[in-house]
Amino acid sequence: IGKEYVPGQQDDDDFEKLVLQRFDLALRKFITGVNDEEVTERIPIFTKNADGTHTYEHPKTPLGVVNGDLVTYTLRIYNEGTRDAVAALVKDNIPAGLQFIPSDDLNKKYNWKMLDENNNETTKVSEAKYVVTDYLSNSVIKAYDSTTMDTLDYKDVEVAFKVIAEESTKNEITNYAQISK
Repeated sequence: IGKEYVPGQQDDDDFEKLVLQRFDLALRKFITGVNDEEVTERIPIFTKNADGTHTYEHPKTPLGVVNGDLVTYTLRIYNEGTRDAVAALVKDNIPAGLQFIPSDDLNKKYNWKMLDENNNETTKVSEAKYVVTDYLSNSVIKAYDSTTMDTLDYKDVEVAFKVIAEESTKNEITNYAQISK
């Protein structure tokens, strides 16, 4: 009702107020490496606007690769909400033209598991349609307070794929990821 204090009707009634908080995780995916070359110009730039809102800016122009290249993606998960949160499961779709490499040290580090088209775990690279990781399941991403914070808290996971697309200058591979839990 918008008042700090509301007196009870009699001596025997009392109440407690609740404040509804929310968590709001946002995922930004960007390329951070091709083969052994680091890519830094695609990292999102966070901007806090005067009205308390915020924006991210990073290039989305296609990056040139050839068959056999190893592409490393960083999946950065920000907390835009007013409550601490955890990204318990992150899922990455494997598009045509990319192949997951289970033996890659980076993929092992982040505990990526392959799933088939029915979301069942598989050990066969040829059956893999998705990869998932619970690497961040014990990592709290702090809530955002626009009055005291100049940036959002975030956590990163990385994943590596091998390019296996047919040779063509017009092929574009789009790779999508999501926070599943």
